[in-house]
Amino acid sequence: MRTLKEITRVSYFLALLSASAFGQASTNPDASTLPSQTSTITTSTQLVVVDVVVRDKDGRFIYDLKPSDFVLTEDKTRQNIRNFEVHSSSQPPLKPVTQNPKLPPGFFLDNTPVSDDSVLNILLLDSLNTPQSDQAYLQKQLSRYLDSAPSGTRIAILGLASRLYMLQGFTSDLSVLKAAMAHKASPQTSPLLSDPISISTDTATTSTLLKNSGPNTTNTPLELQQTIDNLSAFEIDSRSLNNRFRIQLTLDAFQSLGRYLSGLPGHKNLMWFSEAFPLVVVGDAQQLSSSTGPLDNQEDFQRITNLFARAQVAVYPIDVQGLGIDSRYSADKSDTISFNSNSYSQSPRNGSALESDFENMRAHAMSPETEEHAAMSRIAEDTGGHAFFNTNDFSTALREAVDAGSNFYTITYTPTNHSKNGAYRQIHLELTGASGGTTLAYRRGYYADAPAKNAQPAASSSSAKTPVDNAQRAATAYAKTSMSYGAPQPQDILFETRILPATTSTEAELVRGNLPNPKSKLNGPFRRFLVDCVALPAQFTVTQVLNQKHSGGIEVLAYVFNADGELLNTAGEILKLNMTDLEYFAFLKHPVSVHLQVSVPANRETYLRVGVRDLPTNRIGVIEVPSVAVSNLPPPPAALPTAIAAH
Repeated sequence: MRTLKEITRVSYFLALLSASAFGQASTNPDASTLPSQTSTITTSTQLVVVDVVVRDKDGRFIYDLKPSDFVLTEDKTRQNIRNFEVHSSSQPPLKPVTQNPKLPPGFFLDNTPVSDDSVLNILLLDSLNTPQSDQAYLQKQLSRYLDSAPSGTRIAILGLASRLYMLQGFTSDLSVLKAAMAHKASPQTSPLLSDPISISTDTATTSTLLKNSGPNTTNTPLELQQTIDNLSAFEIDSRSLNNRFRIQLTLDAFQSLGRYLSGLPGHKNLMWFSEAFPLVVVGDAQQLSSSTGPLDNQEDFQRITNLFARAQVAVYPIDVQGLGIDSRYSADKSDTISFNSNSYSQSPRNGSALESDFENMRAHAMSPETEEHAAMSRIAEDTGGHAFFNTNDFSTALREAVDAGSNFYTITYTPTNHSKNGAYRQIHLELTGASGGTTLAYRRGYYADAPAKNAQPAASSSSAKTPVDNAQRAATAYAKTSMSYGAPQPQDILFETRILPATTSTEAELVRGNLPNPKSKLNGPFRRFLVDCVALPAQFTVTQVLNQKHSGGIEVLAYVFNADGELLNTAGEILKLNMTDLEYFAFLKHPVSVHLQVSVPANRETYLRVGVRDLPTNRIGVIEVPSVAVSNLPPPPAALPTAIAAH
């Protein structure tokens, strides 16, 4: 959580550096200034936060409850409630928003001003798992909701394709949100869906058509059957492979989204508009398998639900398939009716058989726990949200989700079980003397992971994946996607950057040390920009190793993208920290500052994305700036020295 003191300190440091052309006198403290070498014992307490929505039998939020009205248990052991707050959409936030300090032109800070007790709403438009026709209807429904959304509702709009895109940052200005929806690109086709255009078109497989081709084929029965079997195996394998890609892309996107939202205080409601997520969840939260994807997705799914829970994110999946009658069930279909993974044969169709097939199809459609919905239901339950299936009125479902996520109680407690062994802990809440029909929605548990459990790479040489392997892969993917154009800008590392043109003229060559994308075929002229970053040293992970050495690593990156999101050019520097006790103490006394120079194609619309990453943990802060915002600023009055913080 960002405090005003932290934000002010970063701005103060950068102001001092700017006043002296980013120069700074070095200090060499003597041993007398070092802290005493006496042994100390440090302890930490884990605070579990549970947001709970309590409604009566008529669906109305109950406002007048007290801590004594709740009984909270973890693994069936009674827990003492430490803090208790009530949040109502009819009342303003109790805590003021910490505003960023006013910055001079060319200065940027990676901090989103948010109140500690605010409610943020995220609309996630999932084109990866949704046919194109359903996306068009969804956009109309969202525009309808924005026409009547309550004033003051803070909303961000994100899109999911092969990765996450920030379509519109958090704002309570409904006109801005409406404009974002109006200018949103047309519905996208997902190449990984078996039917990317519409779920309602005929999806009869090639093997089925061949099987029903009748006597016109010249193949012998044995040859025909072998061809059918081969085609069937090919189609099943193709669908399975596509599903595996969809699963992994969705899990990676949720990982990035959870990390991004964890940098923002307060409660968040994630409205996930999707048709299906092909991950099969069976049993309780500790049992996860997939009939169409890799079995090791269990570790990813657990990590994501835990990340969402810790970030106070309640997930509200909204199935955009709706209640439409499947057009495949029509009078001219005389062979096979396919509904998702089930098939209902008809040859020939009579009244009773037709009615039976319709009932089977209807039962399948109305069941919220189909394979396609299982993971969506599970992630909603595990995070305290609610899944909406079988409705065509998405705007009403969205209104109900926002309302539920804006009226809740926040309960915190310190677990009596202090072990951090990664085991799943079940949370149970109930009301004393509650009347019939009262419902409570809250996250049902969490995984007791140790801090920085997965910070280091796996040491095992085995080719088999381990939980640490999966965590490292997820962390690496997170750092990579965080530097992608248009992606959410994480705030794990609070830093400030100054971006200014080096000169008023253009240059024919790239700055020495820049690494252009070989596929972009960059040609001059170029504008050279100076990128200076500063951050507080306490944010970075430094580990004490043998011989009283302190080790760590910091990476600073500047990426250049064109308006289509193509990476054009990169610049970067890695600070390898290998310090003695004396050097480490000096490191903590001064801000970390890094200077980069990057070439940007002149006379083209481009974007600069700057990131500061803590290498041991993969935590990263990111700022994205259109080059037009800084291209007309004057160059700095003096040349800048090299990085002052590299030890």
